[in-house]
Amino acid sequence: MVHTCELFLDLRTFDNAWNVLEQFGFSHDSALSYLEESFNGIHNIYSIIITTARNCPNSGIHEIRINCYRFREYGDIITRYHLVIRMEPQMMITQQRVIDLFSVNPDNLQRLRDAFHNVMSNIIDVPNSYLTDINSYSCRRIDYAINLDFSNGYDTFDRNIRATGETGNAATKGFFDNNNHLYITAFSKDLNDAAEIFFCFTGATSTYCRRRKRTMWRESNQPYIDFEHIPDREQSTAEGNKSCKIHFYCKAAEVKNRYSDNDPQAYAQAIAASKNIIRFELQCYPNKVRGLKNIWQLEDGNFMNYLQPQFIRDLLIKNYRQTIGLEDFYSFYHAQKIINSSNRRAATKTKLINTLRLIAQARHVSKAKEQFIRGTRIKHTDIIVGGAAQDTPETFNRYLRNIRELGINPFIIPKDWHITRYRNPVYKIHEVFDGIC
Repeated sequence: MVHTCELFLDLRTFDNAWNVLEQFGFSHDSALSYLEESFNGIHNIYSIIITTARNCPNSGIHEIRINCYRFREYGDIITRYHLVIRMEPQMMITQQRVIDLFSVNPDNLQRLRDAFHNVMSNIIDVPNSYLTDINSYSCRRIDYAINLDFSNGYDTFDRNIRATGETGNAATKGFFDNNNHLYITAFSKDLNDAAEIFFCFTGATSTYCRRRKRTMWRESNQPYIDFEHIPDREQSTAEGNKSCKIHFYCKAAEVKNRYSDNDPQAYAQAIAASKNIIRFELQCYPNKVRGLKNIWQLEDGNFMNYLQPQFIRDLLIKNYRQTIGLEDFYSFYHAQKIINSSNRRAATKTKLINTLRLIAQARHVSKAKEQFIRGTRIKHTDIIVGGAAQDTPETFNRYLRNIRELGINPFIIPKDWHITRYRNPVYKIHEVFDGIC
């Protein structure tokens, strides 16, 4: 499944870039002026914007530009030119903003070729130009994604419902304290309990979290926080490096932030379609794209080569496993029962259980790892976890592997959530790809 992508065409020379600008409707003199400015400029990278989404509404085109790169080679300064197209394939096919992602099946691939040709033909003045053929382009960046739909997600976890003190319907009981505050919800109008709980797990297992509200929740001693005044733009978690970023976000919150409400009917439809959806997205930057070409043993960097469902499914599951893990989530009591019923040695069982205690107290796997190395006392007990000379990061990681091998996700469900087990929604990824791979 693909959200957005960037295609590029290596134009190499000044003359080729000049010709492309003229095909896009630039006059002879204005094209020359832009290119001379880039050629004589002081910057190593210079962009000439050809068109944007504002000029091509609902076409799937976000931006078309020419990037000019200047670098030194064997003592000479070389300038190269790339035509770059940032686009959204599903929007290009449907000619409207949609919540659905581009599905990489044979029929859709042909629809994409035809839609790309039609859209580019409307922008380019020259008939039958090679620029209208999507097969002419290489892949510069691609964002693989999947919509995790929790619309009927109440069957994904088992609850322990308290007998007194709740308000609301049966589906939400156990998530309110006696003052009717919701324990964990940050945007309950957009996500039901099942989705919201999973969203909290993505932050608790991620090593890099840019969602301020979750940082506040982790550092708080109270069971709930009033998140009302925290901006919607922070309703996401992300983990990444220079080559890729793994991103979880509430789709309905993104719709509210980015979609125009000039058309009330279309806006309402988008909000309704995105309700209870958490999008899992892997944003692959140029370094990652080049790495995938080698890993997947692709013949070349042609964009269409990156639209193979088997590769995409395996890549998404691999990164999901590295970020969230494939195991189910349990309360401490039930995780302890699983460990005690295993065939591990008694001493090992104790170490694994104490590691889970530490993670539950820290409310974050990476934070627990830091505490393990220096040694930390479990509150209200005499148990000290870690701190010995042999308690290294590798030791902590080994304990995590043991815990995961027993089918337990190391992030323990907090006791005050009143949930005993939460089924890992990784199966939703397999369901989406069933029938395609």
